[in-house]
Amino acid sequence: MRSIWKGAISFGLLHIPVKLYPAAQESRPRFRLLHRLCHTPITYRRYCPHCQQELENEAIIRGYEFSPGSFVTVEDQELEALPLPSAHTIRLLSFVPLAELDPLYYQKGYYVEPAEGGARAYGLLSQVLEESQRAGLARVLLRSREWLAAVASRGGLLRLHTLWEAAEIRSPQSLALPGEIRVEPQERALARQLVDQMTQPFQPDRFPNQWQAAFQELLERKLRGEAPVRPAAPQEEPAVSDLLAALEKSLQELEPQPVSPS
Repeated sequence: MRSIWKGAISFGLLHIPVKLYPAAQESRPRFRLLHRLCHTPITYRRYCPHCQQELENEAIIRGYEFSPGSFVTVEDQELEALPLPSAHTIRLLSFVPLAELDPLYYQKGYYVEPAEGGARAYGLLSQVLEESQRAGLARVLLRSREWLAAVASRGGLLRLHTLWEAAEIRSPQSLALPGEIRVEPQERALARQLVDQMTQPFQPDRFPNQWQAAFQELLERKLRGEAPVRPAAPQEEPAVSDLLAALEKSLQELEPQPVSPS
């Protein structure tokens, strides 16, 4: 892996030189757009309609539209020169219990590696965060944007998660949510029993990507010159009218699922 950021984590007077590495890599087919008639990949032009000419990269500049049709231009060097302490330092501003971090805010995850001279302080911060089940909140400049970030630890490894800003999280107030619903104690008990029986350790590799497998089969059939398989139309599930009966039937039909060894 190649690091995408070098700097330091700081809290109090501790200064820990670190590097950041993307923790995930997207894995799915990448499609090219083709002309339907001849299957030639299409291209996109960087074209200025005012000058009526195609442009090279060096002739293009960023612009911020402050009113319709009016722009302020910004050079890359001006963005890089912004006086932001978060450009090279992840300063932990406060600590919060991990349980209070709403998963809705998580954006991307990064592994944090200690750089030269940072091993002992890195280990100390990692142990304290893991034992206390807390995360440190900070600001960090990544890929030309300053992010709110959470630094947490698991298994001796510090991880940084960029977070959406509070203003970027949409309000659910417009959703048609049910009002206060009366739930019978027996219904709650059966629902809890069903959840308990379906609870297993988190092992994401137990849930294969069905779309990926279906696409691979489609691709192989088309390469062999065979017609794609047309799936049967899905049947609509009837709305549940008797919660108690549905829960009881679910428990009866539930088969123990083996847990694959970790």
